[in-house]
Amino acid sequence: MKSQKRVQEAVTRALQMMGDAGFHLKNSVEVVVDENLPFMGYSTARREKNLIVIAGMALNSGMVEGLLVHEMSHAYRTETNHPSHNHTLLDDVLGVFIANHGIEKDYQVEIVQRIVNHVQDLYADDITFRVFEKSKDPLVSPDRMSDFFLDWIRTSPVRSADKVKKGWMNASIMLNNCFAVSNLERHRIRDVGNKVTVANQKFLRAFGHEVSEEFAYFKNFMVNLKEEVTDSEFREQISEYAHRFLELTAKMT
Repeated sequence: MKSQKRVQEAVTRALQMMGDAGFHLKNSVEVVVDENLPFMGYSTARREKNLIVIAGMALNSGMVEGLLVHEMSHAYRTETNHPSHNHTLLDDVLGVFIANHGIEKDYQVEIVQRIVNHVQDLYADDITFRVFEKSKDPLVSPDRMSDFFLDWIRTSPVRSADKVKKGWMNASIMLNNCFAVSNLERHRIRDVGNKVTVANQKFLRAFGHEVSEEFAYFKNFMVNLKEEVTDSEFREQISEYAHRFLELTAKMT
């Protein structure tokens, strides 16, 4: 009962924060707690309802309202038909990409979906941080957000006798790191103690200069994603992004 009350209080607070910042959701919100979910949460639209699933650990994280605002930001992007959350468009682009390049392994398909999720998360966080700024919420102090994104960074590459898988896994780690670095820069959040930058550089040092140049490309792509973008423009951008990632996998073996 206590957890249900905590969830409802957090939902009410998050919706209030969204509304105060001008991001009103048209559809109702239902939040479900999954005690076995291995990550913090996700959202999906179901018949004019926004379903948000959060992990049991999220309730004790001290950032449950922040998590809900982030997931509600995804819902807002979907409701307002932003190209980054046009699932028909993305399914079409990625379906063609996967088929044309013979991507068959489950881990490869999962990674392709993950790198696109990074782009969706960046667009969702554009709303999330505006909501936080409007609310002056103490959850988003520079120290706390810097530490949050530091937790995303991996400093050690994967080692495997399977060169193809190793390349894919290391390229995935690089884009995961890039997402964290780019989010800080995109939203002008101070990298406290330069910890995020230093941790990422430790990972990049395991590879050559060419990979560092690729990191610069992806960071530039993520930092400079435009709010106003048409479906056709986004289709072209996400296609180039996916192809560039595929080339990267061969460089990180």
